[in-house]
Formats: sequence, structure tokens, C-alpha cells
Amino acid sequence: GTSWAAVNSGLTNTNIAVQSLAVSGSNIFAATFYSGVFLSTNNGTSWNAVNTGLPANTGVYSLAVSGSNIFAGTWGGGVWYRPLSEMTEVINPNPQQKISKPFTGEFKINHNKTNLSALLPTALTNSTITVGLFNVAGKEIYSVKHQTHNGILNIPISGLPAGRYLISITGRNTTLSSSIVLTR
Repeated sequence: GTSWAAVNSGLTNTNIAVQSLAVSGSNIFAATFYSGVFLSTNNGTSWNAVNTGLPANTGVYSLAVSGSNIFAGTWGGGVWYRPLSEMTEVINPNPQQKISKPFTGEFKINHNKTNLSALLPTALTNSTITVGLFNVAGKEIYSVKHQTHNGILNIPISGLPAGRYLISITGRNTTLSSSIVLTR
């Protein structure tokens, strides 16, 4: 907190009041007064409106992430929700610049009492990836850079309580994410 830097690039109006912030994995959501919801996938460097389905000029006062959904509390318009998986499909405003895009193919996950195993797509085989595991509150509980060789990723999960988690795997301009439920 000794110094602060503005991170407003992409907000439609820098004079808008940001009412609340919510975090899900590496995604940061901003609730704004009369401009809806904005998403940053790069720690606030840039923001994109993610208002599909919300009425125009909706004042969003609060955000909450629960499971695989984000909820928006509005001024006089009730509560709205949208799946988080839809929120990461943000259009790149600069097509010359590569950004991570959500993976739309198959992504298989299995687990036992000690390990979570993910079968990765061919695009991420023999590459360096970043793996994050998050609880339902969006708190990162595991993060590591990993070199893949055979297309299988193993993550130690012994000691984690049963419950719902979000796994995020990023590499080669691709982001995979999945909600998982650990049972004991």
C-alpha cells in the first residue's frame, strides 16, 4: 500500500463508481454504477465489459462467486447470475496481441485420495504450463509451473477437504478451467 497505480484501461468511463470487486481464480470482476460488470484476466491491466443478458445501464452494486456462477446484485433490478465459463470468452480488443483463450475441447479430470490427474489436450503436451487450484471463495490454494511430457498432469491433493474447487491450467496461449468436486 505504499504506492498505487491506476488500472482503468478498458473501463468505458473512468469516472464510473466501482461498487465492488470479486475474484475467481485469475479473473477479477468489477461491479460498476450504470456500466454493468467488467472483467480483467490480467490483474487489472485491461478490462472488458461482460454485460450480455443484463439490461442496459444496470447499476451493479455487489458481486459474489458461488460454485461455477457469478451473481450480481443490482440497484432496483434484483439479482442476476451468469456461468463463469461464459465470462472468460472476452473479445480481444487488439487482434495483433495474443491473449489466452478458453479451451473449448475435451478436458478430463480424475482423482483419488492423494492426487488429481488431468488428461491434457495435445496443444499442451510437452510444454510449460501454470496450474492453479482455487476454493469456491476464489482463494488460490495451489499454484505451480509444470513441464508436461506425456499429456497427464498430477496434482497432490492429500489433506484437501471434500468440496468444490476450480482448476485453471494455462500454457501456449490457452487457458483450461474446470470446476471439480472432490469426494473422500
